Amino acid sequence: MPNKFLYNDFHKIDLGYLKGLVERDEVSKELANVALNSWQKRLSNFRDPLFQNYIDYFIFFEAINNGILAVSLANLSTREILNEYSVLPDLQSQITKRLFKQKRENFEQESFKYCNNTLTAWYLLIEGEGTSYAGIVVYPKSLTNIGNCLLRLEFVLKRYYFPQYFEPDNRVMTLFLQINQEVTKRLNDFLKEGKPVAVTYFKFKNFNDYIEFAGEDFALQIVDGLIDEIKDHMKNEDRCFVLSPREYLIFSVNCTEEIMKQRFHRVSFKIKGLILTYKNKYSTLKKPIKDLFEIWDDIAIT
Repeated sequence: MPNKFLYNDFHKIDLGYLKGLVERDEVSKELANVALNSWQKRLSNFRDPLFQNYIDYFIFFEAINNGILAVSLANLSTREILNEYSVLPDLQSQITKRLFKQKRENFEQESFKYCNNTLTAWYLLIEGEGTSYAGIVVYPKSLTNIGNCLLRLEFVLKRYYFPQYFEPDNRVMTLFLQINQEVTKRLNDFLKEGKPVAVTYFKFKNFNDYIEFAGEDFALQIVDGLIDEIKDHMKNEDRCFVLSPREYLIFSVNCTEEIMKQRFHRVSFKIKGLILTYKNKYSTLKKPIKDLFEIWDDIAIT
C-alpha cells in the first residue's frame, strides 16, 4: 500500500487535537497533563524501549499523534502479555483486566468512565491455529478521526507478531485497500443497474528462473511485454489491476465469463522468445459486493 495510509512522518508531532479536546471539556486538563508528562518523560529518556524496539516506537508515535492513552496486546490462550503502553499505570491494569474479561462476541468497542473522562475501548481479535490473540486500544470517546490510525495499528500488530496470519487470500483486505475500494465502487455502479461484470484472473509461472538466467532487467522486460499482450485483448472500458508481476485481474463491464473465455481462448503469451505458462479463472458478478475479500475464492486461484 504505497501511500500515506501506512507511511506517515511520525516525528511531525501536532498536539492541536489535544488542546481542542481540553477547550471543549471533552478531556480533563488533569488527564491531558498526565499524557503530556508521560510523553515528554519517555522522549527524554534515550534508554526507553521506544528507542530500542520497533513496535514500541510505532505504538508510541501513533499514540502521541492520535491521542491514544493505552494499548494492550495479549495471547488469550496463555494469558501472556505481548505488549503494553499507557500514560497511566492504573489505566494499564484496568484495560488488561477488561481485555481478558471481554467476551468474543463483543470484541468491537465500548465506552467507559475514567476519572471523569469518557473513553472508548476498541478491541482487536485475531484467531490463529489453536491460539487466540486480542488487543485493546483506549482513546477519548470524542476523537472521531482515528479510523485510519486503528487500521494501521491492526495491520502492523498482525504483521509484527503474527506474520503467519497473512496468507495470500488475506492481502486483498489490507495491502490492496485502495484497489478494493476503487473496484467495489466502480463495479457496484453497474451491478446495481443489473449489468453483469466478468472477472478474468491470470496467474503466471514464477519468474525467478528468468531472473537467475538473464537478470532482473530481462524479467522486467517480460513483465512489460506481458502487460502489453493482455491489453491487446482488452476493450476500452475494461480495467486490469496488476496484483503482482505474476497476477492480473481484469474487470469487464456488461460482459460475462463466456464472452471472456472466447476472447482469451487459447491465447499464447509469447514474450522475448519465451512462451509463458499460466493458469486462469473466469467468473461473472451479478450482484453488488461489499469488498473483494468476500468473493476472492470465487474469482482468483489460491
